[in-house]
Amino acid sequence: MWSIATRRSSCAGGGPGSYVGAGAQGFPGYNPPIPVDESRHALSVYADLELSPIQGLNLGAAVRHERYSDFGDATTGKLSFFYKPAEVIAFRATVSTGFRAPSLQQQYFSTVTSQSSGGVLVNIGTFAVSDPVAVALGAAPLREERSRNLSGGLVLKPFKGLVLSADVFHIEIDDRIALSETLSGPAVTAILKAAGITNASQARFFTNALDTTTKGFEITADWTQRFGGIRANVTASYAHVETKVDRLAVNRVIPSLPLLGGPALQLLTVAQPEEKLTLAARIDAGDFRLGADLVRFGAFTTTSVLTPQTYGAVTSIDLTAELKVDERFRFGIGILNMTDAYPDKTAERGLTQGGGLLYPEAGAIGTNGREFFARATLIF
Repeated sequence: MWSIATRRSSCAGGGPGSYVGAGAQGFPGYNPPIPVDESRHALSVYADLELSPIQGLNLGAAVRHERYSDFGDATTGKLSFFYKPAEVIAFRATVSTGFRAPSLQQQYFSTVTSQSSGGVLVNIGTFAVSDPVAVALGAAPLREERSRNLSGGLVLKPFKGLVLSADVFHIEIDDRIALSETLSGPAVTAILKAAGITNASQARFFTNALDTTTKGFEITADWTQRFGGIRANVTASYAHVETKVDRLAVNRVIPSLPLLGGPALQLLTVAQPEEKLTLAARIDAGDFRLGADLVRFGAFTTTSVLTPQTYGAVTSIDLTAELKVDERFRFGIGILNMTDAYPDKTAERGLTQGGGLLYPEAGAIGTNGREFFARATLIF
């Protein structure tokens, strides 16, 4: 099979009054380097083969070839294995390679935003990697990301209605694309001034700054049983994921300015919980359904202002009820985050601009608190 895709990225500029100095209404507008009109064409061809040489054994192989107008050719593949020697047990494994070309936004997007840096509101410019400012600060043409993936698992069915599974995975990504550290200091100021940039005092850009390895495991139990006309289902799972940096590139233009520092590395490694526990229960009785979902996210660490802070684990519970009025109409009500759970508050809130950063921007749970909803579904 084959597919063709075309991508285009464009952005228009603004008048001088919107971007000179602090800009209109205190927010910098789109300055002259920002407008772009870029596009790419991509062609892909792939084939998939499955074979069952003996009873209970399935083997799979797939290959994909891609051609990008701006990144050339790439070929990736996958091999899969599934073996079920008995009704109560099965084994599975997959090995594959991956390829991802930088998006047009990562290559060409530019903007200036007002953000808090060390408790001070500053204008930060995000520059395209080909922009002379970014090049002078250490940017280089983006390369594609390449990955290697390995996973394996075990499935058990000790008795009817219960399925247990355990899976492990290992993912290596080379030349991973990330947004650089926010660069500042005399050298940055001089480069921005020489380029005529008057509405930004700090800069950043996308870069192939590192290689990473992500590994982890997931254990799941699924139980289903019928009691007359009532169907009950309970699913529980626990996942643990870790991401480590294997290689960190050095800024070859200005070695004293790291491409990725502490806060940027945290976003890729520890700014999301490494542990997640979920428990879901469903009861179907005729046209009525009742559901409950519990999710517990583990601790994570991120720098909201100056100092790294570890935020504790948090648990959220959702309840839903749905009535099937007829084949075309359903009505439901529910409570999201019933316990009104929030992440820990930012310890350095007082250092943010106006003290407005009450909660971390990273993490897995939102900051909306308890919510109620009602919904009607009509199928045409």
